[in-house]
Amino acid sequence: MNQTITALAMSISTTLAADFRPIPQRLGLIGAIFRELGRSARATLGRQPRRERAALDFVRAEAVEGDAESVLCALDRFAREQRFMMNLGDDKGRVLDALVAQLPLNAHVLELGTYCGYSAVRMARLLRGGGQVVSIEANRRHARIAQAICQFAGVEDQVRILVGESGTIIPTLTGPFDLVLMDHNKDEYLVDLWRIEDKGLLEPGSKIVADNVGPLFDAREYLKYVRTNPYNPYRSHYVESRLEYYEAHPDGMEISVRLSAGQGDSPSLGTG
Repeated sequence: MNQTITALAMSISTTLAADFRPIPQRLGLIGAIFRELGRSARATLGRQPRRERAALDFVRAEAVEGDAESVLCALDRFAREQRFMMNLGDDKGRVLDALVAQLPLNAHVLELGTYCGYSAVRMARLLRGGGQVVSIEANRRHARIAQAICQFAGVEDQVRILVGESGTIIPTLTGPFDLVLMDHNKDEYLVDLWRIEDKGLLEPGSKIVADNVGPLFDAREYLKYVRTNPYNPYRSHYVESRLEYYEAHPDGMEISVRLSAGQGDSPSLGTG
């Protein structure tokens, strides 16, 4: 039994604790982690598949094939009722929806961190006129799950999943991209933005959305850069939100718009 609990604790560290850097000293969040440990223990003892595979099975059982909205609802239900998922979630998802709805026809979107395809489905369902999501995922198993979920949702023709490390794949891309969603390793946000800039993948008006930059996460260097950097200027603002599926805990998204060369003196809208 001790070995089982140890294995569970190590497993949960790859989904919760690894993303909460530095580890927050919040009793409520510790309680949430213990609740997730209990869920994972029950799933393991019940010989259920890994959470990502279980989420795919849940989607296939509960959602309507070809209906992206029902797929998103099923993923949200699974994460709330059964096992935590590192999805964007419906609260912050509505913020993303509003941004994607403003994109032009044939828009190109870059996502860093596909996970199980939640955000890819969310964005692809709103793209118009041949728009496409290019999504980078380092974990091959997660990428296979995401591909299956995109296919079930009926958006597989609008989502291209590239498997590998973002630092390796970004230099191979061609742009520009109208929107970039960062929802992968938080330590990689700033360096990957630099890679995106160096490759010329942005143009004036391109939007960069960084998830999980709220008080539970240490995103100070990234936020400082997009709010005050005079060389690649952005107009940036912070959107307060809640942590996905744990609404008692605050979180936020930083939305930054790339400015043209003559707009470097525009004030930052960032807060906090």
